[in-house]
Amino acid sequence: MSALGTLMVMMIMILMDVDIVGRFFFNQPMRGVPEIVTVSLAIIVFLQFPATLRAGRVIMVDGFLEWLSPRCPRCLMCLQAFYHLAGTIMFLILFKAIYPLFLSTLNSGDYYGVAQVFTIKKWPIQAFVLFGCFVMMVQYFIMFIDFTKAALHGEVLEPLGDPADRILS
Repeated sequence: MSALGTLMVMMIMILMDVDIVGRFFFNQPMRGVPEIVTVSLAIIVFLQFPATLRAGRVIMVDGFLEWLSPRCPRCLMCLQAFYHLAGTIMFLILFKAIYPLFLSTLNSGDYYGVAQVFTIKKWPIQAFVLFGCFVMMVQYFIMFIDFTKAALHGEVLEPLGDPADRILS
């Protein structure tokens, strides 16, 4: 999913470059670039968010966690488990809120853009967002299970990847 999101970023860059060249040299912009960029951003976020979560790169205030870590590792794992359970619940709520909108849009044929200029159907974008919400919910739940097991066994889970690459606040 993350690789597909990265490919979409490259596609947006190419589209914007073609649009700029068309505007500058031919006074003819490429139709639909603003609409494509707008809907692509939502898709990219929901495609790349699960990998970001799994790698431990979701932005969070972790000063308290770093203070707690050497003092009570089990408490840290319990707190992390609670955080990931809350994430599971939040994405379940988001999924349940988007699903009826997706069905409505699928049946109605709604679109983004200007009729007879450039339009994009809404349902494929919402399908990507819905899929991304589902995968995030599953990823949060898997991590909830992992942190719960670690807390029960008195272990400490380390984030994946190089800690220097983590985004800290």
